[in-house]
Amino acid sequence: MTVSTIYLVNPISGHGHLDAYARLYARALTELGHQVVLVAPSDGGTTAYLARNVPAMVKNFRFFSFDALDDELRSRNNSPRANLTTLARARLVLAEEGLSGVQDRLHLYLSRIVMRLFPTMGTFLGLSRSNPRISFAPFPPRIDLAREWSNLPEGLIFFLYLDMMAEDRESLDALDGDNVPFWGGILFHPRSGECLKIKGPEQYLLTPRVRGALFLVPEAAEDYRSACDTLSIAVVPDVADLEPAEKPSAIAQSIRTNAGDRTVILQIGTLTPHKGILDLLEVVPKADPRRFFFAFVGKVYDETFGDDADRIRDFFSNPPENVLVYNGFIDDERDYNSVVASADIAYAVYRNFPSSSNILTKAAEFNIPLLVSDRYMMGRLIREYDTGIAVPEGNPDLILTALITAAEREWPTENFQAYVRERSIERLKMVLGEAIRTWHVR
Repeated sequence: MTVSTIYLVNPISGHGHLDAYARLYARALTELGHQVVLVAPSDGGTTAYLARNVPAMVKNFRFFSFDALDDELRSRNNSPRANLTTLARARLVLAEEGLSGVQDRLHLYLSRIVMRLFPTMGTFLGLSRSNPRISFAPFPPRIDLAREWSNLPEGLIFFLYLDMMAEDRESLDALDGDNVPFWGGILFHPRSGECLKIKGPEQYLLTPRVRGALFLVPEAAEDYRSACDTLSIAVVPDVADLEPAEKPSAIAQSIRTNAGDRTVILQIGTLTPHKGILDLLEVVPKADPRRFFFAFVGKVYDETFGDDADRIRDFFSNPPENVLVYNGFIDDERDYNSVVASADIAYAVYRNFPSSSNILTKAAEFNIPLLVSDRYMMGRLIREYDTGIAVPEGNPDLILTALITAAEREWPTENFQAYVRERSIERLKMVLGEAIRTWHVR
């Protein structure tokens, strides 16, 4: 195979569980023989992960932060504004460009703040498709500097989380240049078939230097093959970081201690409307509190629930006795895994969710049956592997019945093992290796 340098871009590092894909793809690519340069806000524990799991691969990995790269690029720019105070810079812009220039800078500044605080992740999680997106514009110079610092040849850029990237003219212009390396990336939540017909593919997938895209959903990959017939399209397994914790995390211990001998129902991950949270809140008072214990673990975005926001705030600020709430991110994936392992049943009856989720892989790793929606990919996989129960969305009574059934049934270990085998690092390497090869030769 062609060995090359891969510049792996992760725009959302520092958000706990979502850093896992940078670690997993860095591992797969280095094991395939590539030199990997991670360009991200932080390394998200990737260096330490590689050192623990594949120490021989650390020599093939480098990391450069956005801040370090941007600081150097600014210093090289020799702009007379670089050393000015904020007020002095604003006065200079006002004198040179007028009030509209100040407004443009202020809008850009506020957008960056908002992106850091919430919508960066919100876009990926589907909280609002109108959230500010991440511009491609800074990345060609960042990658060029990362290449210089790493003393490695020009290679391919691999964008994780293409879902978050902008399609505005500035971004498209930044990608349309002979000095831009060839690139590809992964779309976790691509446009559905109907939306794709109406809007067409993301505009950045039509720029001249893009070589391919990866998908988790086979149906989406087929749709995009038709819409982007010049690209190399592949379906990758939804791998998960399954590294075990040395001991259960404090959250996991608290769940088991408070649950006692009750059946633990776990909802883990960011708590937003599409996760079926409102349905689960209807189930809680219907369930026997002597038999079932519910754990909600993840950052609560109550403002995304609209008219139900007050109800969400009230429930999570004063939960019933048989409910544990942890409102926040879990930074260490091993701790995250220990929380999953603490459950008896995992809840993932997501609403109107056609994408994949690696909670299926994590639950299967720990032999935990999963409740999912009977629609779309997750429902199909649960039925195919018999690792849980698929139920209609929006029906708390049927969800409760399914919970009782899942708690009473014996679940064959081999079903879970078969699911995990198909979503291993080795499977990812098989697909990723071929994809990178085709991106080089196109």
